[in-house]
Amino acid sequence: MEAIDIEIPSPVTDESLANNRINLPTWLMMFPPAMVEEYGREWLLNLPAERIEELDDGGIMVITTDEFADIETGTELTVHVQDAKEPLEAAFRDHE
Repeated sequence: MEAIDIEIPSPVTDESLANNRINLPTWLMMFPPAMVEEYGREWLLNLPAERIEELDDGGIMVITTDEFADIETGTELTVHVQDAKEPLEAAFRDHE
C-alpha cells in the first residue's frame, strides 16, 4: 500500500499565539483565559460545537464533535470530523 502524503496546516503559529489567536480551528480546542479575552467569552460559548465547557481557570474548551461510536474506518472518521468542523471554521472566518 502506498503512503499518502497529506500536509495538515498548523492550527497555530508562534505569531498567532503571541497575539492570542488561532489560524485554523480543530475538532478539540482549549482557549486559555487570554484567548477567551481576545475572542470574547460569549462568542466562544456560542460557537457551533457539540460541547463547550468553561474551565475553572477562566478558559474554555470547545469540542466540535464527540460522537465516534458508530465510526468504523479512518475515512469515515476524517469525513465526520471535517463535517463537524465546517460550521466552526465559518464562524472563525466571519469573526476576523
